[in-house]
Amino acid sequence: MRQRSGTIGLVFVLLAWTGLSAASTVGQGAISRKSRVRDVWEVTAAVPMPLSGTAEQVWASAAPDDADRLLVCTFENDGRQARHLSAAYVSLDGGNSWVQTLREEHSDWVSESSCISGQHGKAYFAAGVSDTSRGEPRHQSGTTEVYRSLDAGLHWETPHGLPFLDWTTLAIRNDESSAKEDLFLFGHRIAGGMGDRGNGTWIEEVRTGLVSHDGGRSFSQPVYPPDHGESRRTGTFPVSAVVPSDGSVLILFAEGVDSEATERGLALYRLDENGYRKISTIPLTTTFDHVEALGSQMARDRKGSHSGRLYVSFPAVRSGRAVLGLATSDDDGRTWRTSILLRGEERPSAGVSGFGVAGVAVNKDGIVGIEWFPQDGCPTFVISTDGGASATESNILGKCKDEDASMNLEAAAASKMTGWNAPSAEASAPSGGHLPGFTFRVDTSVLVSLHITADESGRFHVFWPEIERDGSTMLLTAIIENGSTTAREFFLNKEGDVTNHCAMKVTRQLFDASAGTFSIDAVIENVTDVTIAYPTMIEIQEDVSDCGKVRYLNPAGVSREGRAVFRVPAPLEVASLRPGDSTLPVHLQVQVEGCEASQGSLFERSRAMTRGGKDWFYALSASVRVFEKNDSK
Repeated sequence: MRQRSGTIGLVFVLLAWTGLSAASTVGQGAISRKSRVRDVWEVTAAVPMPLSGTAEQVWASAAPDDADRLLVCTFENDGRQARHLSAAYVSLDGGNSWVQTLREEHSDWVSESSCISGQHGKAYFAAGVSDTSRGEPRHQSGTTEVYRSLDAGLHWETPHGLPFLDWTTLAIRNDESSAKEDLFLFGHRIAGGMGDRGNGTWIEEVRTGLVSHDGGRSFSQPVYPPDHGESRRTGTFPVSAVVPSDGSVLILFAEGVDSEATERGLALYRLDENGYRKISTIPLTTTFDHVEALGSQMARDRKGSHSGRLYVSFPAVRSGRAVLGLATSDDDGRTWRTSILLRGEERPSAGVSGFGVAGVAVNKDGIVGIEWFPQDGCPTFVISTDGGASATESNILGKCKDEDASMNLEAAAASKMTGWNAPSAEASAPSGGHLPGFTFRVDTSVLVSLHITADESGRFHVFWPEIERDGSTMLLTAIIENGSTTAREFFLNKEGDVTNHCAMKVTRQLFDASAGTFSIDAVIENVTDVTIAYPTMIEIQEDVSDCGKVRYLNPAGVSREGRAVFRVPAPLEVASLRPGDSTLPVHLQVQVEGCEASQGSLFERSRAMTRGGKDWFYALSASVRVFEKNDSK
């Protein structure tokens, strides 16, 4: 590939709509003036998630009444400070931009969070907070923090404290004709109360469920299954839950994970007005040598071509090879059919724990999407259009397809331990035989579990880790959509123009030299002394690059003139921008052909000018518009 030196400066100054030439183009022809029609499932540009640490778990949820509203929560490790935390991330523009809105770090071990989006802007988040005040985690004196948000997850109320629950899972039963929602919280273990609202003793049962009928403000006492003998088995984790049309809740448990037994299974329970009982065990032992139950997910076809069908995806090993398994049920989980959708490479390397993750989602049309990430392979997204009978098509995600396909991401991460390590043979043991300070270590495993989602428009949202050159791990996300639909075209000629009242500045940047791609987070700021309408659209007018051609990879659509248009995410019920206020970040993926070898900063070689009393740099010019919904199609 031809390589050229130089950079592209991409901090913006906004020019007035009336001052621009009608002949200006975007990216030198990168976006057609006509709406494009595609006939395959396409993966959009990868967007980096703004994580605080390295993600070990990812849980994604799409709002049931708004295709642009998404919620993601993570369980992250911070090796620099030997701690775990959990966090929530929100997108209000369909996955193009993300902002961190919650960091749960009440202790140094905040584990295995879960989250879910409700109706009318409601969102919920739960995480187990262990007690690390004396060093190693003491779950029995920890708490479970349950947060609620009324504005799509941008702001969170003071959490509701419960006794400690390990490995939480949330589910919502809602009435579509009203705002009423029942919130269900499931967990692996519960400490009966040295933490909040308890009695200081352990309760032995390991399957537990709590329900809130008032939107997460209060919860019932724990509910246990009747088969107490079996429920005393260790290692029983609720990995996924769905709500059928009859109002019951189906919970998928990974069994035998912590026990000495080599078998790891998946069992389905139902919670309804008759209580909490086991329905079935998915038959896996006759087909697979090993199943990584913790890496599974369950989804339900709500209104598609196989309405009511349950799907459970799971990573497994068959005859020494990693495989993607899928189980389906058409009778609410009483009986199951299992199959192998994809086969991978040889069995994962010795010493690597787990055999990958597999997340599943079903969109509004009944299309099944599965993300499979075997530990010794590449993250792959699989589409099934025949109800899970076969893999219709598949795509490798991210850079992995350009690298060695046998790359072991977890092994690479584990070789770069940044948390506590045991003393070496040469080091003298501390007095008393105890290690100083905290005595737990931070694991650097990658993606113990993964949940993906499909939004109300039918798009899938996927997540995967990639290793950077410095050995750190970044979590990326992308949208997968059916290209047979026409790209959205925006009509901006009648919109209110607030360009002259605004300036745009970059708040975060990443550059991928191998692809010549800039990942840019920018905000629009009101630089006047008057309140203006909240900007909702950015139209790129022209670009400047000393490298080559510019392409915009993740626009919301195009204007009538064929220019890239980006949506500005707006908080619910917010209609204006006060003087000095800024919008939520807009994320732009910009690829510059010919800049592949550039290592410089975004700000190099960019021109400075003063606007509104402030210094700004620019290489692109844009018009900021107030968008009216009835002027788009």
